[in-house]
Formats: sequence, C-alpha cells, structure tokens
Amino acid sequence: MSFSPDGGGRRGDMALKHVFEGCRLVFWHKSHVSRMKDRVVDRGGSIAAALDKDTTHVVSGANTSLVTAAAHLAQAEHVRHVAVVVSWPSLSLDIDSMRVAAPTGVHFVLPTWITASMLKQTRQAESDHLSPFGQRLAAAMPQAHGEAAVSGPGEHSGSGSADGKGPGAKQRERAGSPPSSKTGSGLGTSPAHAPTWTGGSGAPLCDAEPLPRKKARRPQPPAPCRVERVGSEFVAIEGDTLPRFTGGDSGLPWGWAGVWEEPWDEATAMATREKLRHHWYRTARAATAPPTGKDQGGKAPRVNTACRHAACAPHPFCIVEKLAEYRSVYVEGRDQYRIKALERAIQQVAGHGSPLEEDADVDHVGLGPKSAQKVRDVLRSGEFIRVAAVAGDKRLQTLALFSGVWGAGPTTAQKWYADGARSLEDVARRPGLTAQQLTGLKYYEDIQRKMPRTEVARGEALVRAAVFDLVDTLAPGLGADGVARTYAWATGSFRRGAPESSDMDMLVGLPPGTEHVDCVHFLEQLLDNLLEAGFLLEDMMGPGATSTLCRAPLTRASWMGLFRTEASPWARRIDVKVYAHEHLPFAVNYFANSQSFCRATRHWATQAAELARTCTGEPSTTGFKLSDKEVTVLLPEGGSSQSRIACACETDIFKLLGLDYVPVTMRYFNNYF
Repeated sequence: MSFSPDGGGRRGDMALKHVFEGCRLVFWHKSHVSRMKDRVVDRGGSIAAALDKDTTHVVSGANTSLVTAAAHLAQAEHVRHVAVVVSWPSLSLDIDSMRVAAPTGVHFVLPTWITASMLKQTRQAESDHLSPFGQRLAAAMPQAHGEAAVSGPGEHSGSGSADGKGPGAKQRERAGSPPSSKTGSGLGTSPAHAPTWTGGSGAPLCDAEPLPRKKARRPQPPAPCRVERVGSEFVAIEGDTLPRFTGGDSGLPWGWAGVWEEPWDEATAMATREKLRHHWYRTARAATAPPTGKDQGGKAPRVNTACRHAACAPHPFCIVEKLAEYRSVYVEGRDQYRIKALERAIQQVAGHGSPLEEDADVDHVGLGPKSAQKVRDVLRSGEFIRVAAVAGDKRLQTLALFSGVWGAGPTTAQKWYADGARSLEDVARRPGLTAQQLTGLKYYEDIQRKMPRTEVARGEALVRAAVFDLVDTLAPGLGADGVARTYAWATGSFRRGAPESSDMDMLVGLPPGTEHVDCVHFLEQLLDNLLEAGFLLEDMMGPGATSTLCRAPLTRASWMGLFRTEASPWARRIDVKVYAHEHLPFAVNYFANSQSFCRATRHWATQAAELARTCTGEPSTTGFKLSDKEVTVLLPEGGSSQSRIACACETDIFKLLGLDYVPVTMRYFNNYF
C-alpha cells in the first residue's frame, strides 16, 4: 500500500466521478453535511433544498422522528404520493402510528449509503442503508394488491406520464439503474387499492388501514435468527428478534447476528472485579480501619463537595486527585516502578471506606512507607510541595511539551532538550525527524484535544461499514449471517463508557470462513478504501509511508494514523488492529480492558497454577500466559508450552482462570477507565 500526496492511493478517482450521476438528494438533517454534499456533487449528483418531482433520495439521520419526517413530507409539492399509516412505537411520545404522504420512487437512506457508495466506487443498494423512517415506511407500503397508479397534484389517478412511468422511475433510468421491484429498497411501486393523495400539500390524508402492532420482544430466541445489514448495523428479518446475548451459556455462537454481549450476572461480575483489584493492588479483603472515636460519637459524616471518596470526606479537596497530580513528577520508563506504586496508592485510597483525618488514620490504608508519607503530606497542607516545584520548573514543562508530540517518548524529549530545543518550533527545525513525529508536530494542538463519545461513535460506524463491505468483497459466500460475525468496534475507554477519549482504538476481528484472508492484505485494502472516502487524512504519514503497518504474522496486522469526521474540524488519532477469528476472544479481552484490569487479569493467570494443572494434567505447570492472541501454559523457569488452549468467547477465558465473566463496561477499578 502506498499513499500519494494527492490522496489518490493506488487507484485514481475517475471511477468516482459518476457514482451519483442522475441522483437528486435532499438532506433532512442540516448539521455537518456540507462536505458530504460537495462530494455528492463532485461525483455527478445534485442537491435539492426540499422534496420535488425529481428527488430520488432523502438522506436523514438515524434519530429522525416520525413527527419530523411527516412535517417534511407535508411540505412537498407537485410530488406523487400514496397515503400510508406508518407504525412507530415510542417510549417518549403517545404516538404509535401516523398517516403520511409517502412519495413514490424515493429512497429514504442513511448517510452511510453515500459513504459506502464512495468506498466501493459504485452506487450501493439502498435497501442496505435504509433510515429507520425508510424501514418503517417500507413495511407500511401494502404489497398484496399488485401495482397501481397514484396521483400527484393536477394529475389524473393512474396516468403518471405518457409512458406510464413516474418521475422516480425516469430518474432511475437516467441514473442507469432499473426500476426497483422491492418496496423495501425504494418504495417504487404502489398498491392497487391504496388511498391516493390528490389534494396537494395542504389537503388532508385519506384513511388508511393501520398495520398491526409489532410483537413484543422475545427474551431469547430458541434458534439463531436471520439478519440483514443496514449500513453499519444488522437487523433481524422474517419476524425474528436479535438475541440479547451470544456466547457463554446463551446457546448461540459468539457474535451471532452482530451481537457480542455475553451473558453476565451483576453480583458475580462485581465480585470478580473486586477479587482482581485486591489481587493486583495487594489490598486486604476486609476494611482494616476501625471507626475512630470521632465517628463513634454518632455524628453524621461530613460531605466533601470535591469528590465522593470516603477517605476524603473531612477535607475540601480530593486526596486521590492530589496523588494523581504527583504523577507529573515521574518520567515514563525511568520511573515505572514509582508510577506503579503511586497507582496502587491511588487505588487503595479511592477504595478505602473510612475518613482520613489524622496521620494515624493513614496507617490503616495498607500503603507502603513512601506512599503513606505522600498521603500524610496532602492531609497536612492539601498540596505537594514537589508538585508545586514542578509547576514552576521550565525544564520539566518543556519536557512535558515535547513528550506530547506523537511519536516522541521521554527519552526522545530529553534528547531534544539536551540538544538545545526549547519549543516545538525548535524541534520542527531538527533534521532526522520521523514521519510520525512530523505528523505529530503538524497536528499537535488537535491531538491534545479529547474526543467526545459522539465523535468516536461516528467514526466507529463509518469504519465498521467499510469493514463489512470489504468482508463482503473478499468472502462473498458468507452472506449476511456470516458477515454479521465480523467484529468491528471501537475499544479502549470508549467501550468502557468513558465520556471522552484521547484516540479511537478500532479492533477488527474477521468472521469464521475467512481463514484464507491475509490480515495484512485486508488492512491494506481497508486503509485504501477509507483514504479514498476522505475519512483518513491524505497526508497523515507522508508520501509512501508504510512503516506503521505491522507485517509480522499474517493473522494479525495493525496501523496508526489520523482521521477526521464530518462533524469535527479536528484531526484525531486512530489505531486499527485486524485479527483472524481464532485470536478474536483474546484480542477483545486485551484491548477492551483498562490498563490496570488487563494487568491484573494477566498476573492472576500467571498465578493460577492449580487451575493450569487441572486443565492440562501436567504437574509441572505454574500457571497460564495470557496474551492478545492466545493462552498457553507456563512451564518452570519462565518457559511456556507451544500448545494453545482454544477459547470460543471471552467467557471461556474467564472460566479458564476460575473467574466469572465481567462485561466490558465494568473492566476498570474505582472509576479509572
């Protein structure tokens, strides 16, 4: 794979020039769509402000309400309509259904239809990208009475045009596509006995027989349901409902129908999390701090408005935050053991159940001597003298500035400082900078900004749709049910529920049946497609930079770069990792966990000697070695067995270690995502 300065990748953009030729699009959502409109026009399409007789597509968001859609349709003039009742059960409105004037020959799609068409360089089936309103409208269009004409303002019912084709059909012919016979994909046909819309935009709708209410959701289907893809998601078809859980003891293969949540119990999951926390931080299982005399006096505990930690209750500041500030004194790599000790102290103070008022109270927390002294310093003054000194130390401030450059660690930052650099401009003038460091300097301010969850979710959906398209291309025999078992989710703190993220960690796991697909080749193709769609920045790593593509095993591949969504002006960091299906449970377990939870789980595995002996029957084993691609048995003197233990889902990994499954949203300690 190569990246050219003009963003063309391997292929030119000539094939894209006519993707939307003959299409006339109306956008119902108005925010962050200007660039998307420009791309449609550049590729042969046209944009209209409102529905008209030549409109072929209406692009709306997934959250467009029925009331909003009906209001838009009521304003359309000189458009052929059919009156239908759209069922839309709602938890927030007393509206179960509504009569709407549905224009014929118009596709109601999500923005992903535009993106997918650009990715594949050809117009994609609208039925794969119907908006929620489009799906409801398609279901409401009666199909049992054959075709019939409908009326528009000033037209005789059934006439349409001289050749019997409405504007929608003519527009499709101009676009080079045959008229659709599927109501679900384009609403291009109308029923023989359906009420007709003849009065223009202000006339009342004719009566229409409402559809029966949707059946109640089954808690768990007895057999795997069938699914079809709608953009970046999968929906059940033929009356089935998506299962709530797969894998574990659900009776369904993990990831079936695109569902990756495994069965779990809140009580046992919390117990497992506490067990791992105590194991990793070596804390006592029971509270060691007896109530002090002040607490025994019956007074109500004081409330700290700065935080909710019990240990901080008597103070106007948060002890945990003060300890976290102290971390700025340490340097990554050089002070790794000090950092770990400080993190352990933070966890123990955060989980301590009694107020820390006096020096003697700190003795009951279970801290080491140096960590305990740090806590006492905070109790006395509310600040760290050393932290205040760091805040005024120009050298440390400059090192922190340099360490924020993408591709520069503490050692590189110190080297730049030792060579006389004192600003980012000084660094930019240095010879021999890597492509990643040059990119980090160019987008320094952007990279320092946190991403809100909504922005990560938009990027995740776009990458997921591109992954599904590529799996369809490389393994066409899988069908929708097979492609649905493709894992394509943002992991890290986003998956655990953090409100903001520093970057987007995208994990891709290929589905069963793709054993012939080389992960490196798959990732190269995916990056080419995302680059051509304008999602990845054209100059993110410089011309021809491929060094960030890891080529080690063919069953794994990874890449780092920058992206930008339609909704944000900022460049964001993205890591994309692709794994073969055999490695997927281990990869998800590795990248979905918080750092401390991940380390705790792996350390627990190395200590599980009895479980390893029971599992393998080998008396000399000392535990398990758990990585992002497999679990093996540890042998004496630091060796490990070459034989791997197969796990079909994450529940199997937890069970192997003698633990209960913990959902991704709970894999952190004391609110440290």
